[in-house]
Amino acid sequence: MKRILLLLLLFLPAISGLLRPGYFSMHDDLQVFRLYELDKCVKDGQIPCRWVPDAGYGYGYPLMQYYPPMPYYPAEVLHLFGVNFFWAAKIMFILAFVLSGLAMYLLTKEFFGILPAIVAAVFYVYAPYHSVDIYVRGAMNEAWGMVWFPLIFLYAYKIITQNKPLDRIKFAVSFASLLLSHNVMTLIFAPSLAIWCQPLRATMIWLPI
Repeated sequence: MKRILLLLLLFLPAISGLLRPGYFSMHDDLQVFRLYELDKCVKDGQIPCRWVPDAGYGYGYPLMQYYPPMPYYPAEVLHLFGVNFFWAAKIMFILAFVLSGLAMYLLTKEFFGILPAIVAAVFYVYAPYHSVDIYVRGAMNEAWGMVWFPLIFLYAYKIITQNKPLDRIKFAVSFASLLLSHNVMTLIFAPSLAIWCQPLRATMIWLPI
């Protein structure tokens, strides 16, 4: 718990801009609109949401048929508990920062120990592309994609080396969450995952059973 609190303190400057009152300008300024449309779907009983009523110049649009919906459902839960649309979107951006750092901490700790894991987590959170993704581009889905990369690597390693059923479930959930967060990033990431797994499988052949 102390390590988690330390990481949260180290991440605080990265998310401080999101904790200020009001919203912030970004390239993709449709995050609140998408959440608003999802809220309409949920209240109309259209679950999972596929057709949003107000896009397409008011004619409706099958947005959630192809746009990865993962970050918007937790944001909708926040809204149903009384959080307004703007803060719900900002909280999801904050969680994308924080959870990606914690995921990198878990991955690095598995191989190098606690101190290198803390350093890796901080570098991952403060990577320039990470900040551009959130503060400039406002790419909610892409930011959430970065949460799942370390976890997929971690649980792939654990499946190959330990082969526990729970690790298989965690891997499946992490990979599915990446696909539901950003499908293009999933396609780009898949070769890296294959490269990651192949040396591990080759090494395990020589280990005693």
